[in-house]
Amino acid sequence: MPRFYFHLDYPSGTTKDPEGSDHPNLEAARIEARVGLRELAADYLVAGRLLEPHGISICNAAGECLTIVSAAEAITEIIPLDVLRLPASH
Repeated sequence: MPRFYFHLDYPSGTTKDPEGSDHPNLEAARIEARVGLRELAADYLVAGRLLEPHGISICNAAGECLTIVSAAEAITEIIPLDVLRLPASH
């Protein structure tokens, strides 16, 4: 099973995943990245903090970036943009 590395992308730089994890294919790794970003977003939301990670770069063992999963992609799959853009009630 291939090993994928999930590097957290911040505006100020990247936090590299030193261990990686095994997944059957790239799509399974993308699903794992989306779940991880949602969990991070939930932690930031509960803490009342601005979501800092903008995404996860998924790389192979050679360090090549295979794909990037953005935080926006992960979140808008479960909270549509039109819901996020609703005006605040008064």
